[in-house]
Amino acid sequence: MNEAFFSSLPRFDEETVRPDIRKMRMILGQDLEEALSVFDAPPESAAPEEVTEEDAILEAAPAPEPEPEPAGADLAEIETLVASLSDTICDIESKAEAQTTEMIRAMAGRLFPQLAERFLADEIARHLPSMVPPSVRAVEIHASPALCERLEEIVRANPALSNRCIFVPADSLGPTDACVSWKTGGLTFDFDGLLKACLARIGSSQATMDE
Repeated sequence: MNEAFFSSLPRFDEETVRPDIRKMRMILGQDLEEALSVFDAPPESAAPEEVTEEDAILEAAPAPEPEPEPAGADLAEIETLVASLSDTICDIESKAEAQTTEMIRAMAGRLFPQLAERFLADEIARHLPSMVPPSVRAVEIHASPALCERLEEIVRANPALSNRCIFVPADSLGPTDACVSWKTGGLTFDFDGLLKACLARIGSSQATMDE
């Protein structure tokens, strides 16, 4: 390497004269001031965009408001839907009531004979002491053979009736019918008639609701 280059550098072991800046530039082969001026130069500002007259008018003009939709059409549509919904509800209620009535009638028609067969004799024996006057000595009970047998079994266990009742089997009577008579009066137990009356009452209630 060229010794002249090292000889021009400052020495640390002896006092030397500070080299000239221009001489240092020539030695290093570059201009430090020009390199540093790149960082000191202010950034170039962007040129402002030109605003035309049309752009200024568009910016100053207020934004157009959306046109309101006519409310009359919406209200008419809502009224139509409400009326349709009301008719649908009435139709559903009417069908539900009719189905409920039919279910009750079917259940009653099926259960009444079973209830009569099981409980009619007990009901007749329970009410006879209060219906037959105490002064009556003889009471005739006419019923179907099966009901008559069941009644006799229950009445015999009642001291107030056991010595006064005479049982007469009657094939002409239905399985849920019983006739009780004495010289001065009598009464009839008609379970089929009770069923018909109940079903008729249900039907009349349904007709009233429909009206």
